[in-house]
Formats: sequence, C-alpha cells, structure tokens
Amino acid sequence: MTMTMTMQVEPKRMALSAANDQLNAAMEKLNQLKVKITSLEQALSKLTAEFEKATTAKLKCQQEADLTNKTINLANRLVGGLASENVRWAEAVAGFKEAGKTLPGDVLLTTAFMSYVGCFMKQYRVDLMEKHWLPFLKTLQTPIPVTPELDPLSLLTDDAQIATWNNEGLPNDRMSTENATILTSAERWPLIIDPQLQGIKWIKVSSHLLDLSKKLLRLAAKAGALRVGSVAQR
Repeated sequence: MTMTMTMQVEPKRMALSAANDQLNAAMEKLNQLKVKITSLEQALSKLTAEFEKATTAKLKCQQEADLTNKTINLANRLVGGLASENVRWAEAVAGFKEAGKTLPGDVLLTTAFMSYVGCFMKQYRVDLMEKHWLPFLKTLQTPIPVTPELDPLSLLTDDAQIATWNNEGLPNDRMSTENATILTSAERWPLIIDPQLQGIKWIKVSSHLLDLSKKLLRLAAKAGALRVGSVAQR
C-alpha cells in the first residue's frame, strides 16, 4: 500500500517542483520586466521634461523671431518714410538758409509794426509799410533784405491762434487780427474802433488778456468817476 501511495504522490511532487521552478523563473522574469519598466518610465519622464523644455524654448524663440520681424518691418517702414522725407528736409533747409538772409529785415519791420502802427487806422498802417518803411530799407547804402510781401503777423502768430481768437468772439477782419496780435505780443494798446463792443467782449473773455481786461475796467471806472465829478462841479 505504501508503494502505491508513493507511486501516486511522487509524480505530483515532481510536478509541483517543476511548477515552482516555472513560477520562480516567471517571477524572476517579472521582476526583471518591472525593473526595465521602471527604468523606461524614468527615461520617459526625463525625455518628456526635456521635450516640454524644448517646446517652451521653441515657443519663446518663435515669439522673439516674430517680434524681431515686426521690429524689422517697422524699421524698414521708418527708413522708407525718412527716405521720402529727405527731399522735403533738403527743401526746408534751403528755405531756412534763404530765410536767414532776410530775418534781420523781417524782424525789424515786425517790431516797427508792433511799436508804431497800433495807433493808426488800416490805410495808414498799409501806407507806413509800403510807402515808407520798405522803400527806406531798399534805399539804404547797404540795403536790408526783407522777405517779399512780408506779413508781420506771420512772425507773431499763426492760423490756429487766430482761429482760437475768432472762436472767443474776435471779429475775423484784418484790423481786428492785427489789434489782437499787438495786444498779445507787446505792451502796446492799438486803436480799437469798436461800435458793436465786439473787441471789448473778446478782451474780457480772452485768457491771454485778463490783466489788460482788469486795467481797462479800472480805467473805465476812473473815467466814469471823473465825469461824475465834473458834472457835480457844474
């Protein structure tokens, strides 16, 4: 009976031993695979980090390249624009050089205009410029050059300033513009014929003439007081 049991058990033991050997071999192989997988995962993580870093660097380089291209395009446009302005600048320089020759005479006439014509009416102002001062400068032993058809107002004001005065209520005739220019450019009081009181209204509202407005009001008040005193004495 013992022999019979041994014959039945021994094959099973041998099968168990073979199965254990296979299991051990499989476990060893599994462990090797796990180690390899871990190594591959570490390598993958490293490669992924390097890829992300390289992608970030690529995007940064692309942005810098785009910005550089934009800057280059703007620079090319600027250079092109400046090149086209070269002719205008050359003409402006030539004009300034030519204007430098007549500047002393222009300033002389303009200062004379501010100093002396304010007390005269329109026709006398024109006669002073065209019949006296300009011929006198030309007949000097050393003539003083003057810009042809010089307008003294061109050295004292501009169209934008005149438009501002008109918006403030100044009449847009030549006489009013000259008077306003003298008032705002010098300590002179021009002749103001103002039956509609447009000039005095402009003086009151003009931000450039607040002090003058106060002086005129004081003078008007003083003149009124003198008139009242004179009537009272009579």
